[in-house]
Amino acid sequence: MKKILITGASGFIGSHLNKTLKKKNYQTIPLGFSNLKNNIIKCDLLNKNKVNNLLNGVECIIHCAGYSNTSKYPNFKKKQKIWKSNYYTSKKLIEFAKNKKVRKFIFLSSSKVVNENSKKIIKENSKLTPKTEYSKSKLKSEKFLLKFGRENNIDVICLRPTLVYGNGCKNYINTIYKFTRINLMLNFNKINNIISLIHIDDLCEAIFRVLISKKKRKKVFLISGPKNISISEICLLINKNLSKKMLKINLSKNFLVNVSYVLNKCRFLLFFVKINSLIDKLLLSSYYTSEEFTKFYNWKPKIYPFNGFNKMIKNK
Repeated sequence: MKKILITGASGFIGSHLNKTLKKKNYQTIPLGFSNLKNNIIKCDLLNKNKVNNLLNGVECIIHCAGYSNTSKYPNFKKKQKIWKSNYYTSKKLIEFAKNKKVRKFIFLSSSKVVNENSKKIIKENSKLTPKTEYSKSKLKSEKFLLKFGRENNIDVICLRPTLVYGNGCKNYINTIYKFTRINLMLNFNKINNIISLIHIDDLCEAIFRVLISKKKRKKVFLISGPKNISISEICLLINKNLSKKMLKINLSKNFLVNVSYVLNKCRFLLFFVKINSLIDKLLLSSYYTSEEFTKFYNWKPKIYPFNGFNKMIKNK
């Protein structure tokens, strides 16, 4: 039985991945730092002695832990936390892995390192234009891990998933869902954007394909779902799956742009910063292809948005 160490196992992706691998009869060592349950081990990933003890006999590390603050204007304290959690921790973890002769390291990065707003389809070889401290820290982590892997014969694979949704997600899709639960339907009919997203079950299956593959490749891959979608379609699908009558709130692109402009002037207030960040996400277009990953690992996403939102809402 293979022994797999999963970091961030108390988070959205890590917790689902831990359940998936257990069902496939893998021995997992799930590590977390907060909101601990289901036998997750509390562990500071910078604690060398504890991590080294936990790495005994481990064949692969799947590094899901990180701090996903995507604010454009994090304060100094938040900026420090972003770099410590995302870059420095990743750096130390693979160094510990080398000492314990772990031969495979899977790193959960983000599609945001490539682009966060584009009207053209984005590929692995598209120009890298990270905009936030979060995406910059992820990109620097990728570069260090890949270089370290080449120099120390560790199979490093960096995965850049698009927007991940499903039961337990904490991104803006969950915010939209919360509005529908109180019978308010946000209507974005005049916002013609395109978004790539992937259901958590498809992502876990993609990570599993990397885990079992014997192909050696120190590389990054984009991972996306089977269908791109607009923000207005997301709202409609959530509404259809809830089967409730809603009070519609019409929000035009011009209205949101104007609100964003005003809030940007008040960014010294945290609440306004969060609202402005949400508006940015609602307006952007970012769609990606996972064609290279599909070919290399013989993997195809199976969960289309309608079924994905149905699963998400039934499990709430």
